[in-house]
Amino acid sequence: MVVGRTNGYLNGTMRSPAVPEVDEFCRALGGKKPIHSILLANNGMAAVKFIRSVRAWAYETFGTEKAILLVAMATPEDMRINAEHIRMADQFVEVPGGTNNNNYANVQLIVEMAEITRVDAVWPGWGHASENPELPDALDAKGIVFLGPPGPSMSALGDKIGSSLIAQAADVPTLPWSGSHVKMSQECSSLFTIPDEIYRQACVYTTEEAISSCQVVGYPAMIKASWGGGGKGIRKVHNDDEVRALFKQVQGEVPGSPIFIMKVASQSRHLEVQLLCDQYGNVAALHSRDCSVQRRHQKIIEEGPITIAPLVTVKKLEQAARRLAKSVNYVGAATVEYLYSMDTGEYYFLELNPRLQVEHPVTEWIGEINLPAAQVVVGMGIPLWQIPEIRRFYGVENAGGYDAWKKVSAVATPFDFDKAESTRPKGHCVAVRVTSEDPDDGFKPTGGKVQELSFKSKPNVWAYFSVKSGGGIHEFSDSQFGHVFAFGESRALAIANMVLGLKEIQIRGEIRTNVDYTVDLLHVVQKLLNSLDSPELPFLQWQECFAVLANRLPKGLRIELESRYKEFEEISRSQTVDFPAKPLRSVLEAHLSSCPEKEQGAQERIVEPLMSLVKSYEGGRESHARLIVQTLFEEYLSVEELFSDNIQADVIERLRLQYKKDLLKIVDIVLSHQGVKSKNKLILRLMEQLVYPNPAAYRDKLIRFSQLNHTSYSELALKASQLLEQTKLSELRSTIARTLSELEMFTEDGENMDTPKRKSAINERMEDLVSAPLAVEDALVGLFDHSDHTLQRRVVETYVRRLYQPYLVKSSVRMQWDRSGLIASWEFVEEHIERKDGSEDQVQLDKLVIEKHSDRKWGAMVIIKSLQLLSATVTAALRERTTKNPGGAASNEYGESAAGFGNMMHIGLVGINNQMSLLQDSGDEDQAQERIKKLAKILKEGEVGTSLRSAGVGVISCIIQRDEGRPPMRHSFHWSTEKQYFAEEPLLRHLEPPLSIYLELDKLKGYENIQYTPSRDRQWHLYTVIDKPGPIKRMFLRSLVRQPSSTDGFTAHQGLGMEAVRTQTALSFTSRSILGSLVAAMEELELNVHNATIKSEHAHMYLCILREQNIEDLLPYPKRVDDSAGQEEAVVEMVLEELARQIHGLAGVRMHRLGVCEWEVKLWIGAYGEANGAWRVLVTNVTGHTCTVHIYRELEDTSKHKVVYHSVSAQQGRLHGLPVSGYYQPLDALDRKRLVARRSNTTYCYDFPLAFETALEQIWSSQFPGYAVPKAKGSLLKASELVFSDKKGLWGTPLVSTQRPPGLNDVGMVAWSMEMSTPEFPSGRTIILVANDVTFKAGSFGPKEDSFFAAVTDLACSKKLPLIYLAANSGARIGAAEEVKSCFKVGWSDETSPDRGFQYVYLTPEDYSRIGSSVIAHEVKLEKTGSTRWVIDAIVGKEDGLGVENLSGSGAIASAYSRAYRETFTLTYVTGRTVGIGAYLARLGMRCIQRLDQPIILTGFSALNKLLGREVYSSHMQLGGPKVMATNGVVHLTVSDDLEGVNAILKWLSCIPPYRGGPLPILNNPLDPPERHVEYFPENSCDPRAAIAGALNGRGKWVGGIFDKDSFVETLEGWARTVVTGRAKLGGIPVGIVAVETQTVMQVIPADPGQLDSHERVVPQAGQVWFPDSATKTAQAILDFNQEELPLFILANWRGFSGGQRDLFEGILQAGSNIVENLRTYKQPVFVYIPMMGELRGGAWVVVDSQINSDHIEMYADRTAKGNVLEPEGMIEIKFRNKELLECMSRLDGELITLKEKLQEAKDGGGYGMVESLQEKIKGREKQLLPVYTQLATKFAELHDSSLRMAAKGVIREVVEWGWSRSYFYKRLRRRIAEGSLIKMVREAAGGEQQVSFKSGMEMIMEWFLESDHAGRGRGEDRWSDDEGFFAWKDDAKNYEGKLDELRVQKVLAQLGNISGSTSDLRALPQGLAALLSKVEPSSRGKLVDELRKVLN
Repeated sequence: MVVGRTNGYLNGTMRSPAVPEVDEFCRALGGKKPIHSILLANNGMAAVKFIRSVRAWAYETFGTEKAILLVAMATPEDMRINAEHIRMADQFVEVPGGTNNNNYANVQLIVEMAEITRVDAVWPGWGHASENPELPDALDAKGIVFLGPPGPSMSALGDKIGSSLIAQAADVPTLPWSGSHVKMSQECSSLFTIPDEIYRQACVYTTEEAISSCQVVGYPAMIKASWGGGGKGIRKVHNDDEVRALFKQVQGEVPGSPIFIMKVASQSRHLEVQLLCDQYGNVAALHSRDCSVQRRHQKIIEEGPITIAPLVTVKKLEQAARRLAKSVNYVGAATVEYLYSMDTGEYYFLELNPRLQVEHPVTEWIGEINLPAAQVVVGMGIPLWQIPEIRRFYGVENAGGYDAWKKVSAVATPFDFDKAESTRPKGHCVAVRVTSEDPDDGFKPTGGKVQELSFKSKPNVWAYFSVKSGGGIHEFSDSQFGHVFAFGESRALAIANMVLGLKEIQIRGEIRTNVDYTVDLLHVVQKLLNSLDSPELPFLQWQECFAVLANRLPKGLRIELESRYKEFEEISRSQTVDFPAKPLRSVLEAHLSSCPEKEQGAQERIVEPLMSLVKSYEGGRESHARLIVQTLFEEYLSVEELFSDNIQADVIERLRLQYKKDLLKIVDIVLSHQGVKSKNKLILRLMEQLVYPNPAAYRDKLIRFSQLNHTSYSELALKASQLLEQTKLSELRSTIARTLSELEMFTEDGENMDTPKRKSAINERMEDLVSAPLAVEDALVGLFDHSDHTLQRRVVETYVRRLYQPYLVKSSVRMQWDRSGLIASWEFVEEHIERKDGSEDQVQLDKLVIEKHSDRKWGAMVIIKSLQLLSATVTAALRERTTKNPGGAASNEYGESAAGFGNMMHIGLVGINNQMSLLQDSGDEDQAQERIKKLAKILKEGEVGTSLRSAGVGVISCIIQRDEGRPPMRHSFHWSTEKQYFAEEPLLRHLEPPLSIYLELDKLKGYENIQYTPSRDRQWHLYTVIDKPGPIKRMFLRSLVRQPSSTDGFTAHQGLGMEAVRTQTALSFTSRSILGSLVAAMEELELNVHNATIKSEHAHMYLCILREQNIEDLLPYPKRVDDSAGQEEAVVEMVLEELARQIHGLAGVRMHRLGVCEWEVKLWIGAYGEANGAWRVLVTNVTGHTCTVHIYRELEDTSKHKVVYHSVSAQQGRLHGLPVSGYYQPLDALDRKRLVARRSNTTYCYDFPLAFETALEQIWSSQFPGYAVPKAKGSLLKASELVFSDKKGLWGTPLVSTQRPPGLNDVGMVAWSMEMSTPEFPSGRTIILVANDVTFKAGSFGPKEDSFFAAVTDLACSKKLPLIYLAANSGARIGAAEEVKSCFKVGWSDETSPDRGFQYVYLTPEDYSRIGSSVIAHEVKLEKTGSTRWVIDAIVGKEDGLGVENLSGSGAIASAYSRAYRETFTLTYVTGRTVGIGAYLARLGMRCIQRLDQPIILTGFSALNKLLGREVYSSHMQLGGPKVMATNGVVHLTVSDDLEGVNAILKWLSCIPPYRGGPLPILNNPLDPPERHVEYFPENSCDPRAAIAGALNGRGKWVGGIFDKDSFVETLEGWARTVVTGRAKLGGIPVGIVAVETQTVMQVIPADPGQLDSHERVVPQAGQVWFPDSATKTAQAILDFNQEELPLFILANWRGFSGGQRDLFEGILQAGSNIVENLRTYKQPVFVYIPMMGELRGGAWVVVDSQINSDHIEMYADRTAKGNVLEPEGMIEIKFRNKELLECMSRLDGELITLKEKLQEAKDGGGYGMVESLQEKIKGREKQLLPVYTQLATKFAELHDSSLRMAAKGVIREVVEWGWSRSYFYKRLRRRIAEGSLIKMVREAAGGEQQVSFKSGMEMIMEWFLESDHAGRGRGEDRWSDDEGFFAWKDDAKNYEGKLDELRVQKVLAQLGNISGSTSDLRALPQGLAALLSKVEPSSRGKLVDELRKVLN
């Protein structure tokens, strides 16, 4: 041990002489013992801060900073890095190094050091031993003062559990925790020690106890170790499983510590109160701090005072803290920590830290108290009321700084701390910890040398560090080495100062710090505050920035800036003035422009902070705030747009590819996204506060916000859309005002008169507005009070025309001014006016209307600014009406028709005096009711209502104008005959009554609690209802379709006509209108798709087209229809159906996704024949891709006196005969089942036949353009449902066909026999389709489903028909015996204590007698009671299908489906999630198509997570989605939706024979001619896909491959990508294809989240090489093609097999062998073709050679193809080595020959000098020639590889030129198929394959052909190869029928010959023959008997 002074001499134990003033100070202030020396039992930051504080206090108090001797402890590591605290101390004492338990935390060592150095006191600081109660006790025993609390207090409060118990006793609120139930009296808590039994009750000791406690407390919860701290011994848990996993970790981190459970307070702030307590029971609360910004429970940023909680709450926090400290007689400094709930405003005790906190300088700054000095003063025994700083803090008399202690001591008197009020905090202080942690590496601590550490203090920024330049941080140091504090008058300014301060820190060295990270963190807060703060902020920012730079600025510039700034500063003191950004900027720019060029760069850098500030405020504070908000919006969008409408796992995958080298970037993005809820709150607040006043300024960002699509963003997207609509409404209002006022240009000769031209222009523009599909009526209301009276009149008239468009008498509109406001009046009829387009003027037209409709009504509108004027204005309007039409009122009095409302009165409330618009329309129902009551009261109680009713008014409409950008409010009051006053009609709220009748809202009256939502432009009206039973949320959307009167009017000017609609030029005028309206509705639904209050499961859209349609409007230009046959009605029906289907084709999928299941259009057709009148089109959206359309007329049913739906066609729709006005009915069973299927994200199984029919229509249309698809039902597809012949459906029950309505199945599977007309089989082919019914017990497999599936499979196998399985299931059914579950009883071990467990489960005798068959049980008699119990041994269950029987059935169907793959064609389409046995079936059927969003899994992800004990998998797709299944060979094809899936099935079937053994589906007259040349020519290597299917060349022109264009469908594309497999057609003939990838591909082997040590592997796989996976894929494809009876083409381009150790281990040999085996057993023609630039070598040749199956395999090669054992380079290594190369040179090179001759001569002549020279020359020549001869040898070897040699050796059949290969192979394929069919006939005639081999059959056919006349003359081979002659012979069966009969005779003879040797068989022959004859058709039987007689005779 070494003791020394830091001034140079060591090993002394001298003490400095005591300073007498310290003794006097202690005595004068009432102390007990003066402290002259202190040992610092700490290092680093703590020691540095204490030394600084005590020195400052000593200097202020005693006039010398050395009044107190400070002794430091120093470890070797501290000395090695030149630790700052050692340098600053008066003395140091060396202590052992290493971890802190050797030094600063070693109690025994600290006490020894204190004794040796003879100090008066020990200061523990924070960390280390500061919270160890043994230290104060040990020091007290030695008479040394401990500057902290006594041991008992520390024990009680330093312990987290003890402190919580004491807090509860002191009435301090605590969070729910494991000790909440423990009660302890105040007296008990004051004893310092808590009884063990009470303490134990609050702890948890085992995992089970922890789980129980968490369940009581509630999740999420915290597991905490009482002795933990600094982030150790604390874990957050969300469920029981996490408790099991993490409890042991907490125990391990803080060994031996008691553990407790505490509820997690979400959305809480970490607040704390600083306390100072003396030895006399006085406690001072020294303000508060907010330390909520933490990372992993470690504080990063601290600030004070608290601003987040109200002042009243802060006072409560302080008083509670004081109560707690007093209860344990606490002494010294302490911090009480709380959690404060932002949501509830409640606070909870967290813990008490019995020491000084790191962040205590925050309190020092705002409270002006030196806390370390206060600890020393309290340690001397001085009471708090004597300390000058404390007196000043409480504002009592005789206060001051420490320098005033002599004055204070004489006159100071005690005061009551409970009643004393502290002074307000001085400003705001923010603190940031500087740590040696690396933010880019998970905040890992770093260490090493610090080469430079510099910090420039400023007036309001201060810092201290535990290291200096040249120092360092060692491995045992605390990671915090600095603390920065910033002060400001306000919080915003303090943060701004902090940011500036942190930027000044310069740290260079081996460590990394958190400074930049913290700056970024503060920037966000600072920007937000800046954008919302006061007008003074820019001035304060300027002052701060200028103060920092003033000394660096040139003097002239500084003076000019100061003078310019002061001008405005003086004005701003007296009045609000904008910051002078522009003047200050001009001064700065003038200075820079006047600088010499050399200095300009330097000057720009100096003034840059000032320039940035003035630029940001140049547009004013609003502009500055906007800039900041825009930046925040961009930061939000840049992250969240990545996740919008995407699966998080997919986003992360894409980010991984994008940021391969910067993975931490991904972590940042994902962490940011995880905080989306908090970010949303901020963005919404900003939108409400800053965007709402001026949304146009944020348009671009709002558009992006509105496009975010996810539940997380729903509220945000809706708000953004509303703000956008607000801008549109304002713009629309301005445009309308401009449109209607610009008419003055039409006045002639400058005269303001109504010329015809001007009148026409007015009318045109008004009509343009009337028919515009925009929120015109809302915009017009905003102009009702326009100051231009002419414009106001036009606005009101336009409004009236728009409201009454279909039935207004236009010439009747009148306007007049009354002193109270504008009055308008008009006349209308209550029927749709037929307005034929013609040249008649308006007056004449209206005369015709008036003549036709005598029962017309009148309407009036008054525009007033106050309800006080209502009575007078209405009276004036009625008076005017009576004057115009004296009889009008009388004729209509109380005379409303059934359809109408009677006369109408509209009241428009406008202007600033409108009291109603002051009530903001928040959508609150109570507020709406308040508005209604006010209006209703006036109409009910005043004379207004009576006078209006007397005038025949049936409806009063109130329109209330609102502020800019907000739509008006509307209320309708209808006369109630029952109530006898005008009452509001809630259903018509927000609507104008005249047109509401066309929305047919009465049909909704069957529902209660209808919720209304307008679309953003109010053109659609959304009504949400609850359908019972269910309940099912339904939505009815209603709209009036307005059609622009011209294409160049107002609508065109507005840019209306959605892009999607405008581009549909093939649509008719009516179609475009309907589609445009539907698109607008879908946009509204998309906006609310995540809004739970509006989103519905089933939506119905209704559109009413207001304008009358001509038949020409229904047809796209220039199409016309011929109705000359007088079939006008039938023609219109056909046109409307086509129109509906066309619109559905464009919008159906999107509608289906949004839940729109039905849409209806009402329209009037103006025609001269029977089609004239009202029509309705009803479209049922079945699957999005498929629909049903019904066309109705509206006809009056005279018997019911109602208008009804009337089907036009013979096939009546479901609404036929029902009233048009009838209420909507609840969903029927079929719709409900469709809804259940939609919830499972699949198509209802009964809708698949319609999908097949739709797909067939598309296929016919695409194969034969212009082909008219037959309209008759069943012309393309006839589906018969297959059902059990017996309802029991036992195993072995056969199936029968039936026709029944959908949805009547009582089994969870359905099947059909489908006869389809396809282009390959126009007359029809049959398939068997079987599907899970996902609406029946979730599509699970029970015994009945298993037997049904097995029966379907048997049927398909017996008939050899293709079997298609549509999979959507939940695996084997799981069940329980419900009858037992509802009544079983429990035999408890102790009936009074169930927690002691149970012994058995039993039934009572009564229950057993009732359900005894459901259980296996034995009887037990109880001795005590004598009662009987039936103890259950096993539960069997009443119902079948509860357990293992389902698994047994699953095994049976697995076997059946596997057999079906071998016996017929099987194909599985995964249309929904398929689980367990469903997944096995998908594999057992081998061919599988998967929908991209549906998984194939064995077990659900949540079940797997439970098995693994942690949250590993997040979705089913992660386990069995296409990313897994399409890359492992299970799935052949993937599709995006069900129609695409059905199309893929049909395309696959187009290559498959109609039944096993049937003819190939050859398409005659294919679109791609077989004679076409192959146009694709490979340049370097052969692209397999281009070679197969063709490709686009560099000029964008398609160049054809070998096979038909667009016929190739690649399968297994994602798996084993070095091989390409699929099906294509060659001249219309389907073939299977195997080709070779020539490029290197990357095989990605994903990491398994279930294995922590697994990681993704990317393995490169070279092209032209077989790997284990690609060889397996090849073998599998060949097997599939053989089963499908397809000819096979192998484009062979392999260099060999990959033979590495891993490949051999993974089964490359087995896979290669499977290729051979599958080719050996192949039954169809096989063509192996080595393509252009291709090669086939070594083992690759072996496995595809024609000798493997010489009957069926033929090999060919292009002229450029190569083939051999090895590649040329490899061959010359063996067969042309250096020796042979040299021999070749010697033979061929003249120079070498000469040199060698000379060498021989020299040797013979003895000239040895020449020999060496010649040998050197020979070597040189050989070396020179070696490269050339190597090339020569390679070429020589290549000549052995050529295709010509292959042909010469007979290993290939022929060399086929690449360009001619298509036509050659087509002809050869066609010939071989024909030969194969003949051989099949021969074998059948001869008795099968065993009787006649393929070769023998071929020889027979050849012989027969050559004997015929068709063979011609010449050599046999030439005659045999004559295709023309062969087909002529083959096509006439007579040529070989006789030969076949001979074979049949021989077959029968052989069969009969088998029985000739057996006497018993011969005896049975007659009977067998008789039985055979009985089975023969009667017509054939007689003939056969006659033939037998002839033979026998």
